[in-house]
Amino acid sequence: MMNVQIPQGVGPGMQFSAQTPAGVPFTVTCPAGMGPGMMVSVQPPMAPAPQPQAIYAPAPQPQVAAPKVLVETVTVQHGSDVANKQRLLPDSIDESKMILLNGCFCCNTSLLFSQCCGCAAKVTYCCCEYEACIKIDTPPLRCCCCDLRCVQPSTCVKGQQQMCCLVSSAAFPPDVEVPCTLAVMGMQCVPKCGCCQTLGEMTGGEDAFVTQQTAVTVVP
Repeated sequence: MMNVQIPQGVGPGMQFSAQTPAGVPFTVTCPAGMGPGMMVSVQPPMAPAPQPQAIYAPAPQPQVAAPKVLVETVTVQHGSDVANKQRLLPDSIDESKMILLNGCFCCNTSLLFSQCCGCAAKVTYCCCEYEACIKIDTPPLRCCCCDLRCVQPSTCVKGQQQMCCLVSSAAFPPDVEVPCTLAVMGMQCVPKCGCCQTLGEMTGGEDAFVTQQTAVTVVP
């Protein structure tokens, strides 16, 4: 309840305006027997309840997993097992164990004392390769003692012939099987200086390990 003073010129049954202490206007009817300047007790209207304000919340963004990087490690061994070759195909002549005697850039003559009982030959022209082998302790070829196949070319022309412990090789241009050499009577200058060393020792093919890493990005 609150007391409101009736203003001048207002009589019984007449209405006048008043305000609550909070400043909210409302209308009062002058009761009977009351007049200007008199105080009248009235019930002010209830203040309206505050309306809840909408709060904007952004929609949650889907979380995207960070890309994963998969590192694939490939280890390639060059040595007596694979004869320091670019390709892993059956081959009856192990170049890494041949002792270089004479060499003139793209051709050489060597000694091979392992698996020297017999003879073998291999001729490669671009991607065509013919091989023949009559040796003990060597895996047979597809056609018993000979084979004809397509290979990934590493040079234009290449040939190797083995007769017992003597091996003659030539390639143009030289590749890993027939490297560029320069030697006379076992005195070697190219690919490095030495005396009666094997091609594997000269090219680092007997105990060399080459590791290649390829990074692949995988997005889930």
